[in-house]
Amino acid sequence: MNKVVIESIIEITSQRDSDSLPGVILLSLSRILRIKEAMLYNNVAAAPEVLLKQTLKLINQKKFNKKNINIFNYDEIDITVNKDIGECIEKHAIVINNKLDTISLYVPVFIENKLTSVLHIESSDEVTSQLEDICNIIKVYENNLTILRESETDKLTGLFNRRTFDNKLNNMLFVQKNKSLQRLQEFKQNEKRGFDDSGSAWLAMIDIDYFKNVNDEYGHVAGDEVLLRLSQKMQTCFRNSDLLFRFGGEEFVIVLEPIAKEMVQAKLDQFRNVIEEYPFPYIGKLTISIGYAKITESDFPATILDYADKALYYAKEHGRNSVYNYEILLENGELDDVVEAGSVDLF
Repeated sequence: MNKVVIESIIEITSQRDSDSLPGVILLSLSRILRIKEAMLYNNVAAAPEVLLKQTLKLINQKKFNKKNINIFNYDEIDITVNKDIGECIEKHAIVINNKLDTISLYVPVFIENKLTSVLHIESSDEVTSQLEDICNIIKVYENNLTILRESETDKLTGLFNRRTFDNKLNNMLFVQKNKSLQRLQEFKQNEKRGFDDSGSAWLAMIDIDYFKNVNDEYGHVAGDEVLLRLSQKMQTCFRNSDLLFRFGGEEFVIVLEPIAKEMVQAKLDQFRNVIEEYPFPYIGKLTISIGYAKITESDFPATILDYADKALYYAKEHGRNSVYNYEILLENGELDDVVEAGSVDLF
């Protein structure tokens, strides 16, 4: 095994956050091949017949000078599945397409034996001689991503766990800030287009009403089933890009990517209604209470959690089965004690 591969393996296995791994794998492969472009397509298993999602892209800014390679994040851009991608997905096998001056390489990526992504590389090199090294690096990537995801998720529901909250929130906000700056730059370059800041990010806390009664009356097996079904409804009702957490017990947290203020309440109320009308196994119907707050740059993550928790507590104390916003409650004088916002920038 050559030195470059060993260095790449060390770098991949040193990562402690699954969000950082895709960029690391693209940069690692750029040390082996003269890459023109590299794309990572995710959600492959759930992709429709003609579309999948491009979530990461690497571009060589200057002709094959590896020191000028940049990585760009994308907002799950829909990509039409061409013949080569389709063959890679269908056969679960590497596909190589030799063009005039470029070789296209499509590599399936598996997590726990399930096809989750396709790596697409455009290179001027003859990739066949490098294929073993490429596969070795990708296998290390798959193994480490599996380990990290296991440590980041709640074993019952599959949602992110409490210990990952700060990192996931800060990573998402960092990406969102870059996107906002990019939109602002585009606006400055083309003043005919209106500037769209796409709203703010929001944090919502969810608590199952009278959940202790469920465990006491029906047992913990029924309680676990409720938690599992609720988490599945969360994954159905919210966007793939929203962050879903189980904080422990019957408490859940949702971080919604930027969305217009007037849409947040409607979205959370819609989810509350879905849960209220859903017939849970063993117990039938139950309800949830939700409190939410706006995420701003000047707050600690713990401060935002506290704001949402205050709104949640208000909902629990005022009839349950309801959704309340911290800022509106504060404006209306419904909350007496206010926690002073922290001074550390979330970004």
